[in-house]
Amino acid sequence: MRIAFTTVAAPGHLNSTTTLARRLKARGHDVVFIAVLDAEPFVSAAQLPFIPSSEREYPAGSVGKILDELSKLDGQAAMEFTFRALGDALQCALKNLPQTLLGARVDAVVLDQFQFGLGLVPMHLGMPYVHYSNAVHIDFSGNAPLCLFDWRMRRRRKHWLEITRVCEEFNMHSNR
Repeated sequence: MRIAFTTVAAPGHLNSTTTLARRLKARGHDVVFIAVLDAEPFVSAAQLPFIPSSEREYPAGSVGKILDELSKLDGQAAMEFTFRALGDALQCALKNLPQTLLGARVDAVVLDQFQFGLGLVPMHLGMPYVHYSNAVHIDFSGNAPLCLFDWRMRRRRKHWLEITRVCEEFNMHSNR
């Protein structure tokens, strides 16, 4: 079975994703890693095949620039920036990933839970997929508090309402 892995091109996500991919490869599966160009050196160091996606929108060095910008922010501004960046990445992936998956001739896809909404691509292609989580679960349903803040903040309704507002803006932004 040929399995494609996708993840956010950040070390914390790449560490766990490449570990999982290598484990499946060791069990005899044909795995391939699909991501933006900045993930390629990391994936190659893990001795996994790499297929770039969204090269035009995210040329080499793009993720570093985004992370540099994020490192200058904190609190609400950092959260809003992160959701905007994730929305932009999702929009780009929704446009480019279907063709990349078809070109890679994969049978199934393993998606990072942090790539919100990306399950729509394999769903649309009629391809089996799973989400994995390498962090604390993030539930945007409103049924559970988000894990993004310390427990005292999660217990305060005004903060929950603000988080919900930002999540709604993220959803509207990613649907454009």
